[in-house]
Amino acid sequence: MDKEFGIGEKMKPNVLIMIADDATYNDLTLYGGQNVQTPNIDHLAQQGLVFNRAYLPMAMCNPCRTALYTGLHPVRNGSCWNHSAARLGTKSIPHYLGDLAYRVGL
Repeated sequence: MDKEFGIGEKMKPNVLIMIADDATYNDLTLYGGQNVQTPNIDHLAQQGLVFNRAYLPMAMCNPCRTALYTGLHPVRNGSCWNHSAARLGTKSIPHYLGDLAYRVGL
């Protein structure tokens, strides 16, 4: 997936993960929503990967976010309840991207 950049250098793809609490398909025009116009998000979506069928492992915000970031079910990563943290030492997307020399911000 790397593209050639300059002489012998490879260009890594950009990664952008956007999470919005309590957002539904009605809130974004890329999913057919009409509540608000989101042309910049639509433009990004046309150029990248979009979740069309994301299923949540629990009915609480924080466990769902940590599941997305870690790739582990909340029971496995330790954040089964809201306002709880993943177990110490649990690696997440920022850790893995940092290991690949990405600049990561949350």
